[in-house]
Amino acid sequence: APVPRVTVVGRRVPPFTFGENTGGHTRWLRTAPREATPGHFTTTRGWTDPFKLLAAEDPTGNRIQSVLWQDSVTNLPQPAPPTHDVNGYTSASPCSDGRRVWVVFGQGVVACWEVSGKKLWSVSLEKPPNGWGGCVSPRLAGNVLAVQFDHLFGLDPATGAERWKTKTPWGWGSPVVAQIGKRDILYTCKGAAIDAASGQELIKGLVALEYNSPCLVDGVLYYLQQNPQAYALPEKPEDMPRALW
Repeated sequence: APVPRVTVVGRRVPPFTFGENTGGHTRWLRTAPREATPGHFTTTRGWTDPFKLLAAEDPTGNRIQSVLWQDSVTNLPQPAPPTHDVNGYTSASPCSDGRRVWVVFGQGVVACWEVSGKKLWSVSLEKPPNGWGGCVSPRLAGNVLAVQFDHLFGLDPATGAERWKTKTPWGWGSPVVAQIGKRDILYTCKGAAIDAASGQELIKGLVALEYNSPCLVDGVLYYLQQNPQAYALPEKPEDMPRALW
């Protein structure tokens, strides 16, 4: 599947463009927040001054890291999945190791570029499992790129080849990566712990967030929603984190 041409206008780096011209006549402009919050940020058809948009929506510079200007997507090998009008297909935030950038699109496409703009690979995995689009961002966990649509995938960051695929509850939030001993563990918004190397589900049912992503600070997992909870990381990944509050 073609990865649509996207121009990224950031706060601290010059604008850059990646992807391919899809042949569509429509372009979408949206803000890319640090944490995906459906409905709280702008997605619009057509041009809006990105710097005015950044100043209006995030004057402190703490919530929005860039503005994305994206071609419409046409001629996909399968029909584009439905999505909410304020969501679009680019709600997931990219991740980077400083040399490469990995992006996820709501059509089920994952792609990788060098920071110079050279495309390395793209793959089409599966459709998101709902009618409102997706917003789960990719995570680099050791030498595995974790991506979730309906399944949670572990991909080779260098090639996009699938290493494992795990069925674990899906949510709107993105997983957080914790290192326990020498192992990288993915804690999902639905309370599962996944071994990043193998895709094995180690625990489940810890907590269930509806929209937010868990965060990790100084060895403490925070699950923040109407009933916020905090857990200390366990000594062994197979153990349940210890409830703090």
